[in-house]
Amino acid sequence: MAIKSGDGHDAGAKAGVDVNRAPRPLRREASISQLEKFQMPVFARETGAVLDHGDDLLFRAPSETIKHFLTEQQRQYPHGSSDLSLLITEFGTAAKIIASNIRDQPDAPFEHMRQNADRQLHVALATSGFCCMIYSAQTGRMMPLDHEAGIGNYVVVYTALVGEVGGTLGSLFSVYYRKSYSGREGDTADLLQRIGYEQVAAGYVLYSSSIHLVISSGLGAHMFFLDDISGHFVLRQKFLQIPSRGRLYSVDISSLPKAIEGVRQYIHRLEDLGLSHSARRSDPGSSLRLRKTFRYEHNVVGNFHRILRHGGILLMPGPRTTALADFLGVAAPLAFIARQAGGKASVGKRPVLELSAWTLDMRVPLFVGSMADVSDLEVNILGHPVPERSIVTASETVAYT
Repeated sequence: MAIKSGDGHDAGAKAGVDVNRAPRPLRREASISQLEKFQMPVFARETGAVLDHGDDLLFRAPSETIKHFLTEQQRQYPHGSSDLSLLITEFGTAAKIIASNIRDQPDAPFEHMRQNADRQLHVALATSGFCCMIYSAQTGRMMPLDHEAGIGNYVVVYTALVGEVGGTLGSLFSVYYRKSYSGREGDTADLLQRIGYEQVAAGYVLYSSSIHLVISSGLGAHMFFLDDISGHFVLRQKFLQIPSRGRLYSVDISSLPKAIEGVRQYIHRLEDLGLSHSARRSDPGSSLRLRKTFRYEHNVVGNFHRILRHGGILLMPGPRTTALADFLGVAAPLAFIARQAGGKASVGKRPVLELSAWTLDMRVPLFVGSMADVSDLEVNILGHPVPERSIVTASETVAYT
């Protein structure tokens, strides 16, 4: 039965409600990301004299998720598309599932883990609707797209899983903007002959005792960690910076006997007993005066992550195929991140980011890390450091031969 307006008036009056009041407009409430604008809680202000600076930050710096961080970056370009930010978020979602599976089955065969990681990444990317082509560098296959989700404008290359069971594991990805016409699937022209500088984003995930995600979309490199309580990737450090000269070096010792002479001389100088305190005092200007510590594991992501944080150099000198880096799946994304963090990546004679792939399975030497350390290696190989250009035109593309 319908209620008459008069009855409604009487009911509202009996309930003590002002029925003539205009409806209150909806307002956007403050989100957790805006908590730094609020005042410190009373109990914290009362004990402010006891709290040190680190504890004080707990009340002024709330956790920032990867989604919020990328959204804030996107706001710097209000007329741009948010598709890239959402695509990176999809990769992070797949990484959380992979991390969960690794923790549930830590002793599973590596190939089983790799296939599961490949499946999770493929599904997350194919159903996102942002990709026009997906290439799995480890399997060497173009992965099918979900046409019901739509065809996007990004070309994604991913390496599903590297490392070994019982140690750390890692995944990598690289993103390019398509060159072919929109609205249909991409082709190999969208990926081949694309120099490293044409990447629009790159990143990796390190699966160890804690899960770290490092990404760059061309505005610096940033590190996140997986918070077990909330289940989100939370910002740990903005604008990572590789020290100009580091204290670590990482290389597969078994590859050195067949490496080129310049690389062997460089490693010999690092290990030379002449780098004693007395030698450094007599030659304070030596480019190798900083003694380095050897650290290596069978995981290129883990090796690079240490170099990124502490400085130094990661060497993959070849010439054996297993001692070289896959250009599209490993060398290009790591070089992109290193460059965004103030480091350098080289094949010994040219910067990695100036190269382009002439085959999907092209492999190259990789020397990546601190700017001064990589330049020192180039001096051993060429006699001088290789100049690096920040911009390369289409007519200057080169392929490594």
